Amino acid sequence: MTEFLGVWQLESFYMATKSGLVKFLPLGKNPHGSLIYTANGYMSVHLSKQKRKIFSSPYAVMGIGKKAEINDTVRNYVTYCGSYTIKNDTVVHKIESHLIPNEVGKEYIRHYKFENGKLILETVPMNIGVFSLVGTLTWTRYHEA
Repeated sequence: MTEFLGVWQLESFYMATKSGLVKFLPLGKNPHGSLIYTANGYMSVHLSKQKRKIFSSPYAVMGIGKKAEINDTVRNYVTYCGSYTIKNDTVVHKIESHLIPNEVGKEYIRHYKFENGKLILETVPMNIGVFSLVGTLTWTRYHEA
């Protein structure tokens, strides 16, 4: 478990078939993100497209903006937090808060491995259109706990 502890910076995020054929980059070529694991079993993650549209409203911090701006934010930003547990080659994120309220209470299973000082997390296969895709997120350690 101690290998997980600290702050991680997102290096890459892609969706691919089981054979490894990359189908798309959900947050573009250079996504931004941070992932935090604490010693007491809590985690938090933020993922976003590098260049997002700026809200025209001075009240954007309160979620006030044009429908297109809000839609763009939801499509290009993922954030959630909660507890985590590690079992064998998986880490399970138990969602307590999420940008999308429908996700609260769910468990996200991520297969993990450490390679060359990087943390690689893979989602379980997801049916997207006609494809079964796995998301792969590669993280570089930013700060140790």
